[in-house]
Formats: sequence, C-alpha cells, structure tokens
Amino acid sequence: MPALVLGPKARVFRGHVWVYASEVIRTEGDPGPGDAVELLDKKGRFAGVALYNPASQLVARRVSRRRVTVDHAFFVERLQQALRVRAGFP
Repeated sequence: MPALVLGPKARVFRGHVWVYASEVIRTEGDPGPGDAVELLDKKGRFAGVALYNPASQLVARRVSRRRVTVDHAFFVERLQQALRVRAGFP
C-alpha cells in the first residue's frame, strides 16, 4: 500500500483525522486520487490508513487507526455501524 510519511508535528498524531499537504515529508509508492494510503511517522511507525486526495491542501483523511483494507466491505460495515448507533436515538 502506498504511504505518506508525516512530519513530527502532523495533527493526526494528536487525534485529528485530516492530513495537510504541509505535514507530508514524502510520498512512498504512487497513490492516485481516492486511494488508501498508510500514514507513517518518519521512523516508519504506523499511524493509520487514510484516503488520499493530491488536489487538495487536505491531502488525506484518516479512516482507521488500524491496518484495514478499504474496500466495499469496509464501507458497508462502517455504514452498518452508523445505522446501529443512530437506531438508539429518538
């Protein structure tokens, strides 16, 4: 999976979901728009999986803090989780 290597002050290390272009030290592999990418610190430690958008200053949005495959089943499960949570509200 392609990866974005992030600087030490990247917001995702403090819990944010967005990765700004200015926080990316380098890109590994050749991710395209909408591709899943791993987020790594500069020592190569894993920080999550994100969806990539090279045309924006917000180049990625973290969708998981764990290693996951972002495919049809991933989105189905996320939507089902959201519906279960919302079912508990009037």
